[in-house]
Amino acid sequence: MNTSTKAYNSLLKSQLKHEYVRAKIRELGRLLQVLKTEHSIQSIEHSINPSCFQHVLTSVRKVAGYDDVSGKYAVPSLALKLGHSLRKCAAILKSKGLQETNQDMEKKANAFQQLCEIEWSAEVSSLALRTLHAQKMNKVTVMPLARDISKLSSYMAKTAETAMTQLQSAESGRDEKEGAWLSLAESTLGQVVMFNRRRSGEVSKMKLEDYKSATSTVQRTDTDVHMYLSEVERSLCKVLTRVEIAGKRGNTVPVLLTQKFKDAVNCLIECRSVGGVQEDNEFVFSRQRSSGHIRCCDVLRTYSVECGAESPETLRSTKLRKHVATISQVVNLKNNELDVLAQFLGHNINVHREYYRLPSDVLQTAKIAKMLIAMDSGVQVAGKSLDDININLEEGNLLFCSISKPFHCFFYCILYSH
Repeated sequence: MNTSTKAYNSLLKSQLKHEYVRAKIRELGRLLQVLKTEHSIQSIEHSINPSCFQHVLTSVRKVAGYDDVSGKYAVPSLALKLGHSLRKCAAILKSKGLQETNQDMEKKANAFQQLCEIEWSAEVSSLALRTLHAQKMNKVTVMPLARDISKLSSYMAKTAETAMTQLQSAESGRDEKEGAWLSLAESTLGQVVMFNRRRSGEVSKMKLEDYKSATSTVQRTDTDVHMYLSEVERSLCKVLTRVEIAGKRGNTVPVLLTQKFKDAVNCLIECRSVGGVQEDNEFVFSRQRSSGHIRCCDVLRTYSVECGAESPETLRSTKLRKHVATISQVVNLKNNELDVLAQFLGHNINVHREYYRLPSDVLQTAKIAKMLIAMDSGVQVAGKSLDDININLEEGNLLFCSISKPFHCFFYCILYSH
């Protein structure tokens, strides 16, 4: 088996890791092409040799676009990634040598690893990291505009409503229903990611079993817990559904769904057969005629342009997450509220404060939802705490959100509809 392929064989069993495997193989393939052309090295396995180490260094520099004059890389991240991949290949070759009692192979792999430890940092990594640092220093970070967020959210909501109507219409043909299903899936996925400020890849990979096991937060709490919540927060626990999905580094992260989102997802699940989705596809936001899922990053990229946003390039999940983190600094959140927000976003918390007397899922649903609803409507909440943001609920519809102390700002915020 080819060493570069074997390096990631353990990931091939997971459908979610196929793109990662392809990326790594392509990176090593680009390196191998240079090794073959300029140094007559025919495989990655043959390059794991101390006598070829300088040729590997030269080839990595060329693939990553190293400039001898400026001492900078055109693609510094590629140089770093190739270093990790080559070390992994050397470890696999060493394992193969031990299993086959091939001392020559083991010796070469060991020597290559030692050279990497001694030389790689000075020859490749330090210069690549310096280039990355310089790029970040000179890069201007532009946050999404509130009016662009509101415009994109409204556009996707209208698209979802139109697609659902067409999908449920008896007059629509097969092709029309497939197109409507895709539009509904994309627009709903984009709305859920925007509303929760969740990583796009996490929501894209939501599975059917995750959604079906979701429950309203109120069903998992007792009366004593709700004594610590306001009337509005208790109402939010009743109308919002919490779905727990797989997050970064194996963590479990929550996704809050309004009734509007639930209706759309239920429609997607009910119409999977007419939408051209394979029966064995396990994802809620499935890719048609495939076992994969829709990529939310592609959805946001397309819809941000179609909605006519002033700065469509800022409407991405990463920048939306930075936006909510930045806003939280000027909303006058308490320390414990910042911790709840960090947990909801899936960030690490170094200290578990004494405040946590209530379950985190209740706090996230009851308190963070108020800020998410306000931000999703493009309303400025600077200088206000979570307790200052009040939402008046009426059975069947969410009417107005208001921000109290020292002024009032009323605005429409449709949360869900029957």
